[in-house]
Amino acid sequence: MKRGNQDGSPNIHGTRFNRFSFVFLKMSTIRFGVQQLVETFRRPASMFSRKKNGCDTCGFPGKDDRGIVSKRNLEAWTKAAKYCHFCGLVIAILDDLKAKHGIDPSAGGRSQIYLSGAYLANEGGRFYLQRNFNYLDADEESSAKIVFYNHIDTASPWNGLPYDQDVSSSADSKSCLDLVKYWLESCQNSHSSCNPESNKLLPTRVLDVNFPNPKLVTTSNLLHPVEKYVALSHCWGSSQPLRTLKGNIGQHENEIDLNILPQTFQDAIRLTRHLNFQYIWIDSLCIIQDDALDWEREAASMADVYGHAYLVLGASSAAGGTEGFLGTRTLHWRGEVIVPSPVGAKAVCRIHYRPLLDHPMPNAVKPGSRGPLEKRGWTFQERVLAKRFVSFGRYELTWGCNSLWDCECDWVHARRGKRDEDFDLMLRNSISLYPKIEQMSEGGIYHNWRFAVASPYSARNLTFSQDKLVALSAITRTFHNKLDDVFLAGLWKKQLPRDMSWYCYHELEELESHNTFAPSWSWVSVKGGVSWSMPIEGFRFEKTCRVIEAECMPASEINPFGSVTAGHVLLEGKLSPARVRYHPKGSVFQREHGHRYSLAAWSTSSFYADVFLGLAEVEVYGEVVKTATRLAYSGENEEHDDVDYPVWCFVLGTYRSGQTSNAAAVVLGRSVSEPTKFTRLGFVELELGYEPSDDFFAGWPEEIVYIL
Repeated sequence: MKRGNQDGSPNIHGTRFNRFSFVFLKMSTIRFGVQQLVETFRRPASMFSRKKNGCDTCGFPGKDDRGIVSKRNLEAWTKAAKYCHFCGLVIAILDDLKAKHGIDPSAGGRSQIYLSGAYLANEGGRFYLQRNFNYLDADEESSAKIVFYNHIDTASPWNGLPYDQDVSSSADSKSCLDLVKYWLESCQNSHSSCNPESNKLLPTRVLDVNFPNPKLVTTSNLLHPVEKYVALSHCWGSSQPLRTLKGNIGQHENEIDLNILPQTFQDAIRLTRHLNFQYIWIDSLCIIQDDALDWEREAASMADVYGHAYLVLGASSAAGGTEGFLGTRTLHWRGEVIVPSPVGAKAVCRIHYRPLLDHPMPNAVKPGSRGPLEKRGWTFQERVLAKRFVSFGRYELTWGCNSLWDCECDWVHARRGKRDEDFDLMLRNSISLYPKIEQMSEGGIYHNWRFAVASPYSARNLTFSQDKLVALSAITRTFHNKLDDVFLAGLWKKQLPRDMSWYCYHELEELESHNTFAPSWSWVSVKGGVSWSMPIEGFRFEKTCRVIEAECMPASEINPFGSVTAGHVLLEGKLSPARVRYHPKGSVFQREHGHRYSLAAWSTSSFYADVFLGLAEVEVYGEVVKTATRLAYSGENEEHDDVDYPVWCFVLGTYRSGQTSNAAAVVLGRSVSEPTKFTRLGFVELELGYEPSDDFFAGWPEEIVYIL
């Protein structure tokens, strides 16, 4: 179902259209003022140049669907505007940007303008401003894009200039609130995969918003505990929001003064009422925060809370509870220009412009918005588990459900206008991870655990490192229900050699300390993002070691997928001593390779340290030996010259990359507390070339290693 216009005018979404764009490149400064533009439009003008195929400067309208690409300096655009209406439009937009928003294309000697547009371009056209405006936290190119277009409510004077939508300057505008209602109603009426037949029980507690002041309700006391409800996904921020405690739960069950609630909660309640829901779930109010047993029990049930919510509201733009998410947006500059129409001597037309919003392919792992919510660890599972999620981002609304992804600026419809089958496939695969588990093969589930769950989640922030497994436990439970396997602090027992082949991709100086709440062989033990080699589902990883024993001790009987108190693995396989060399920041090696450590014996290997390394002497069976150890980062690490650290390499498995073979190995050091056992220090990818792995490791002895 396409979204109609509020005034009843025809809906044009899905039709073929394009956008156009410009880029400013460094050239000589050229002045151009408003008066010159006025004089330009006083001259006789044709729609294009006198050539039949369009203007030589702008190239508009282009040939067929191949689009146009034009790069000219400001002087050339100004001259062309005398006889080409489209070039005149370019100049009008540039002048309006300078007059109303202080954006001067000639400032700093930047006056080369790049225009691109196509009827069926991948992302439509763009208007680039190379000066760094920083209106988006995006790369330098994305931070300077402007798109201009016909508004969907107006007739187009040009065949080929796109129709598009303005993006509201405030998230609490009528158009935004109505858009959320439209998305929800469309999903209810049209998406069979988003509407399961059976109703679900309400969470343990919810807020009833059918009163002037909401009140906390224990749902077991309700006559009809099966109801639709909304859940809020938000950031707590540095100041804790209002919380339900053992001392105030009675008061909250009576009523909660709406005016004392943080703005984010007030906005969520307002939206819940607007969408005609009676109940909303908010973590800080629906869990007794100073009751460890209640908190543990409710944390273990997050899969149900967010998975069964009829809609999850994402306060994506708010870094804390006091900010709210329905206010004025950061992206505020936009405009329109009135220019002579190419289809009448005295006619004029209005053309709108605004920044082109950044649109990475959205999904539970990489949402379209890049606000504070997408950086917080706890909110990861809230998005992944939701069957419907509406994000109130800093710049626009986005919607995701099991059947659809959409956005306020209509970028998705623009992409679909080109009939791109690859884009449609990406979109179908990017909505939500949770419901797709039911259709995955066992290998697909393991693959998605690594690359769609563990890897993106590991890069998110948590206030307390010991929450790393707890904040993921709802997703873990969902995966466990589909796997006949044992969960081991972020890894799966049947896939242990492959799962242990993770590596850190963070900068080591970002590592302030390592997590002592997880075994060293688990990615949970390090701070920062991790990944795995060969992110291709179905590739063959041949394990070369034997798992003798693998065990973790859960910290809780209620939540077996939460924190652990201890864990170890006992493996049998190829083990060889080696040496790791440290290269200081700024060294030739560090500049060429981007990291600080190398494995001395194999120059073609890629070594990734989990943490900064230290040196220690330990006694093993009566002999004192040196060993590398895990070391938290401090500025002192920068003072070291090249240092060699004694380590051991244990081979986990092999795989092929093209015509060559590779081996995955963990790099180990002796445990300082239990020297006969090992701790993990890093990961190395050994390039075997065309040599069979049996020949490469022929001299490596078989050993049994106990890794803590």
